Amino acid sequence: MTGRDTRTDTAIYAEVMAKLKACREVFESEGYGVVRETTVHDDLDDRDVPAWAFATGGWSENERAMDEMMQDFFVMHFWERSERGGLHVFRLPIEETNGD
Repeated sequence: MTGRDTRTDTAIYAEVMAKLKACREVFESEGYGVVRETTVHDDLDDRDVPAWAFATGGWSENERAMDEMMQDFFVMHFWERSERGGLHVFRLPIEETNGD
């Protein structure tokens, strides 16, 4: 075994979307913090793409969920930015959002 990742882009996108949704569920179940649907501009394609903005509200469970997500290589590929105060923005995998 070479250790090479043989998953398809679609499988990776689905896995990333599942992790983003799980993190969103933590935020919504705790009652602290906010998840908003937004867009970010993709300079390469010169268009806006869907994104989610997570604001932890300083709540420890939200911070923990975000820390776990930020450790994932594939999730980090969709990371757009973080700002002081616990704001983290992730673009959504395009393959996952086309049919929504």
